[in-house]
Amino acid sequence: MWYEELARTNQLILKTGSYNNIPEVAVFNENGNRRYFLEKRWAKGGNFLTAIMMNPSKAVHNQTDKTVDQMIEVAIGKG
Repeated sequence: MWYEELARTNQLILKTGSYNNIPEVAVFNENGNRRYFLEKRWAKGGNFLTAIMMNPSKAVHNQTDKTVDQMIEVAIGKG
């Protein structure tokens, strides 16, 4: 995937995991303390939501936070 190349090219850290049985992929800075990218997929194909936000998150890849929860609510609400 494109984010694997992004991580490799820029010497960033790629992590995978899951939260509530939803697979996740995240890209962090070289120190692993700022998350630049987070992907959650409930199913293959279909609609998707992309959110571009102002500041890198300090949240880990396999937990949630208020911002991620709000974006999930928007995605579910929009189908």
